[in-house]
Amino acid sequence: VTTDLYKADIETTGGDLRKLELLKHRASDNVKTNFILLDDAAKPMTYVAQTGLIGTDLPSHKAVFTSAASSYAMQEGKDTLEVRLSWVGTDGVTVDKVYTFHRNKYAIDVNYEIKNGSAVAITPVVYYQIVHDNESNQGSKLMPTFTGGTYFTNETKFKKLAFKDMDKEPLKLTSNDGWVGLLQHYFVSAWIPKDGLAREFYTEKLSEHMYRIGSKSTLSTVAPGASLTVPARLYSGPQTKNDLVETAPGLEYTVDYGWLKMVASPLFWVLSLIHGLVHNWGVAIILLTLLIKAAFYPLSAKSY
Repeated sequence: VTTDLYKADIETTGGDLRKLELLKHRASDNVKTNFILLDDAAKPMTYVAQTGLIGTDLPSHKAVFTSAASSYAMQEGKDTLEVRLSWVGTDGVTVDKVYTFHRNKYAIDVNYEIKNGSAVAITPVVYYQIVHDNESNQGSKLMPTFTGGTYFTNETKFKKLAFKDMDKEPLKLTSNDGWVGLLQHYFVSAWIPKDGLAREFYTEKLSEHMYRIGSKSTLSTVAPGASLTVPARLYSGPQTKNDLVETAPGLEYTVDYGWLKMVASPLFWVLSLIHGLVHNWGVAIILLTLLIKAAFYPLSAKSY
């Protein structure tokens, strides 16, 4: 799947998003290649966004979907791109998993369309999870970076959860709001379920170096012959404050200013305004430095 921001690989098994290349960001070790955020290569990084349904003859992330095409591209003049994956059960239940990519947005709509063609009512449970290893993107001993779980609810506010903490005490939290995700130095992926839907956040150690963090919700009962649409969103991209604020409440807290937040946050706001004028971060930093020097010049002159 190719859009203005992404080049993505979606696996028909489970309909997982298994590779995500950011076309507007360069790799840290090679400026000629794009940054790979999600990947299932396991060298050592494994970073996959999964969803599934739990229930009798319903498709989990291990079920096989079909797609009308093997490649999709966002067309000029179009603001959205839909990728539809379909699954048919043995008892007449059909499920479509629909990705909708938006131009100039790192938020992806991921909806389930469930049609109950069976003779009995079904009560599906939907889950959204991110699988990540605990070895990659940890920084160095001199300059460590945080790669690990995160979640937000109106009650708990923003929380970070290291992989070692998932070992000690797996997350189990119920809420009617909020999101769950994965932080990785300057970038974040977060599953944002439907507003008002009761959800349980969880973590689990899958193997020695593999973990998952997710959210699951029991949906309303679908009577025979009835249908149900289950909306959700996946944000997967840079920690750009305006994009985060627009996507979900609390997502902007993933930008970690450190203990100097009271100074760093307004400085970044000014820096962003300058960048909006000059469209170059290097030039914006130089101009911000000159502004700070000018503002403190009277004090500097007096001290000299």
